[in-house]
Amino acid sequence: MISNYETIFLNYIKRLYKAINGETMNFDNIENAINGLMKFLAKQEYNYLNILLYPEKIKGMKIPSPVPIPSCCFQLRCSIDLKPNLSGNLAIMFNPYFLGDREHFSSMFNVDVNTDKPYAFTRGSYTTFFYNNHSSLNGKSSNPFWTMQNIGQEIPNVYDQYRLVSACMVVKYIAKMDNVSGVIGSAIVFNETNELGGLVVAIDENTHSSIEMNFMPKMLNQYGNFDLAMDSFYHQESYCLEGTRVLYFPLDESYNEYTKILNSQLTSLKGKIRNKTFEGTYTANETYYKSGFWQMVYVMGAAKSANFKIDIYCNFECLPNAKFMDYLPQSINNTYNDIDIKKAIEIVQKKPIGKYDENVNPPRKTSILDQIKNKLYK
Repeated sequence: MISNYETIFLNYIKRLYKAINGETMNFDNIENAINGLMKFLAKQEYNYLNILLYPEKIKGMKIPSPVPIPSCCFQLRCSIDLKPNLSGNLAIMFNPYFLGDREHFSSMFNVDVNTDKPYAFTRGSYTTFFYNNHSSLNGKSSNPFWTMQNIGQEIPNVYDQYRLVSACMVVKYIAKMDNVSGVIGSAIVFNETNELGGLVVAIDENTHSSIEMNFMPKMLNQYGNFDLAMDSFYHQESYCLEGTRVLYFPLDESYNEYTKILNSQLTSLKGKIRNKTFEGTYTANETYYKSGFWQMVYVMGAAKSANFKIDIYCNFECLPNAKFMDYLPQSINNTYNDIDIKKAIEIVQKKPIGKYDENVNPPRKTSILDQIKNKLYK
């Protein structure tokens, strides 16, 4: 059974053969055939398998589709430095499948609040990235002291729908090398939740004073116990110096479907305010927030001077808002796919976790001449 990739490759070889072995050698045809092969082989770097394996290296990605429609794509890139607590412990939880409208908090949104005073919620931010380096974090019991981190998942109101193509989180040790201790572990956690987290600013309508309030998904608390990560099917632990790299892969076909961008018509915040503290949840409807896939990284017993750099890469494919269709570049998916999508996902599933410098370089762009040389001199 010859694949589509092999058919195209053989056609280029046939052209090259005819150009060389004709009655007269046609150098223009030879050059065209070689250039065509080089371009074709370079495009193979953008097949779906490499898209999943190297999110940080290959940009402008789209999911192969039998009936592609015009779409836009971009890479969300964020870098954060985090320190463990004095006991050398740190925990990170991240769900890459989320995008929201930046203008969401610029207007009042529907709030059901039980409070002693009339508060107006005017602005804030929301996210699915959280960390915990509270002094009470010991890695052995649940801990409620998580903090949100805005990583840019709020975008301008130019897109209507989105889907996550690929993503990874890379954690590197960047402190001094003379006192390195502890271990770093990573896991993929499957936990369904419809709660987002973030920061909301509330204004007292009587005094016009403001308070800032964090709200976190309650399911985070249990992951103060690192045993939950160690018990996960996908788990790896190594020395802090070696870092870690965690890949995303779709859990089922629904993860490759388009999802609605979060906006002010699709949200609800419920809770109560007492003594300038907020208790409540920010509910995210599953129609625009895909849950179930969480990347968890933990650090245990690191030195007090330890510091970790977290790099996040998320590649999104989006359908533009009708108002901006004339202003955004759209194109049909031109991804060459010489491997079945399900097989590509299965390959990534075999090892979605590794050290941060392990297998992070996609195949080098090679010409047909390089391949011929490799064949001849084997």
